[in-house]
Amino acid sequence: MEAPATSNTAAAAGTPTTPVADPGIEDGRDAEQSTVSVDRAAPPEPSTSPWAAPTATGDATAPVPPAPPTDETTPLGQPGWPPAGQFPPGTLPVPPGTVPAGPVAVPKKRRGLLFAAIALAATLLLCVGGGVSAYLLLRNADRGEGAAEPAAAVEGFLEAVYTHRDPGRVASLTCPAARDEDKIAAKVEELADQLKAYDTPRFRWTEPRVDEQDAERALVSTTLTMATGDERTIDQRLGFIVVEENGWWVCDVV
Repeated sequence: MEAPATSNTAAAAGTPTTPVADPGIEDGRDAEQSTVSVDRAAPPEPSTSPWAAPTATGDATAPVPPAPPTDETTPLGQPGWPPAGQFPPGTLPVPPGTVPAGPVAVPKKRRGLLFAAIALAATLLLCVGGGVSAYLLLRNADRGEGAAEPAAAVEGFLEAVYTHRDPGRVASLTCPAARDEDKIAAKVEELADQLKAYDTPRFRWTEPRVDEQDAERALVSTTLTMATGDERTIDQRLGFIVVEENGWWVCDVV
């Protein structure tokens, strides 16, 4: 009770006094200021936009929004097809509504008859035996006019056998030692019978090429091909010995 009396006495005497702060009031102000202070070091609140604005610091941990789809209306693949990567190993996709085809059967080539038919040129010339040797002995027995070139003689012979199938024309292109028209006719007929087993057989050959040549004989080669309507083909390489006597004549096959 003494402190208030002293204060009143000083005020009554006219002496100025210094106000004393109330500790309770100061503590209340400090508490109020602490509740409204802003922490400048705190990060800003995240934006609700799907695209974040770039920061000056280039924060590598900031979330990156996903890239927009290229086309949201067009699904990958085709309707009814399973997604990629879901086909069993070793299989191929089959369009919906179809039945998978089984393995395609490879047609067997009847090579025996085919080779027999395509090798007729050899047997045709060897039917009388002797070949070139016989021709050299009989070269003056039957004079005629042969082809101007060895390759032309072979070309004419192939056309007569495989295109025209004309025994008379075949005989006119062979040397005298191989010129037996009856046997040639029988071989041409044999060829025609063999070809009946095939679907529209056709023959073609490469341009005859002279591999060797001297004054009396030449070796000419070509590749004969037989093709059928069911897309079967076979090749046979043939070599012809052509002799010269008033022109060139086909006389043997090697």
